[in-house]
Amino acid sequence: MNEILNLSACHQTYIPFAESPLLEKGGLFRKLLVATTKTPDQVCGTAWRVGRVDRYQEEIAIYRLKIKAQLSNRLTTITLPGFFVLEQGEFIPWEHWRDARGGGQSESYQ
Repeated sequence: MNEILNLSACHQTYIPFAESPLLEKGGLFRKLLVATTKTPDQVCGTAWRVGRVDRYQEEIAIYRLKIKAQLSNRLTTITLPGFFVLEQGEFIPWEHWRDARGGGQSESYQ
C-alpha cells in the first residue's frame, strides 16, 4: 500500500485550544487540546506532557504533539517528531527553546 502522508502538519504553528477546560486548572498540564494559529477555533490534536525541565526555579513542561492528519482517504493521528515547550502561547521545538536560553545551563531534566 503506497500511502503518502500529508506533511503539512509538521509545518504548522500549534497553540493550546482556547476553550479547553484543561486550561482553567492551572499548573503543568498532562494533556492539552491543540489548534493551529490558522484555525484557532478548531481542535486538530492533543499535546501530551512527557517530562519537564527545572530551569532557574521554574518548571517547564515538555510535550509531544499528536495531530490529526489526512492519510490517503482516511483521518489518522501522527506524532510530530521531537519535543515541544509552550512559550508565549505557542508550542515551539524544545531544541530551539533550549538553544535560545544558553543550551542547558542550570537545568535538570525529569
